Amino acid sequence: PALRRREYARFGLVEAPKSGEAGPEASGLWRLVDNSTYQICESYPSVFAVPASVSDADVLGSAAVRGNNRLPALTWLHPETGTPLCRSAQSLAGLLTLEEDHVEQDRALLAATQMATKSQNALKVVDARPKLLGAGDGLGSGGGTGGAEPFEEPVEFLNIENIHTMRHSLALLSAACRN
Repeated sequence: PALRRREYARFGLVEAPKSGEAGPEASGLWRLVDNSTYQICESYPSVFAVPASVSDADVLGSAAVRGNNRLPALTWLHPETGTPLCRSAQSLAGLLTLEEDHVEQDRALLAATQMATKSQNALKVVDARPKLLGAGDGLGSGGGTGGAEPFEEPVEFLNIENIHTMRHSLALLSAACRN
C-alpha cells in the first residue's frame, strides 16, 4: 500500500506524507479509498482513487451495482490536462433488479468523475467487447451503463471478440519474443 500511495503522490493526486506521518492525504479532486481488506473489491488494489467529492456510501453503492464490485476507479491521470482514465466493470443496472439507492450512488460517482476532470468534458465510455454483446446486455441503449445521464456520447465498442483469448495470445507472443 505504501508504494501505491507514493505513486498517487507522484501523480499529484495526494500530498506526500511528511516525516513521521502515516500516509498521504487527499488533495484536490481525487481521494484514496482503503481497500486493504479487499471487502470493497477483491480484484482491486489495497488502495485506489475516486473523486474526492464521492462519499464512502457512494463508493459502496456503486460497487454493489457493478460486476464483481468493480466500480469506476482512477488508473491514470494525464499530467497536463488532468483527464482521468478510469476502469470498471459493466453496471448491472438494467440487467438485474437492483436497489435504486445503489443505482443513484453509481450515477453520483460517474457524475463526480466527470466533474473531477479539469475540463469537465463529457465522459467517454469504451467497452472492449463486440457491439453485439453490449447491445445484448442493453449497454448500447443505456441499459448496462446504470443510466446514460452523464454520457453525452454513445458507448464506443472496440470489438475484441474474446479478451481472455487476446490476453493468452499476448502472453504467448511475449514468451516467444523472449526466447
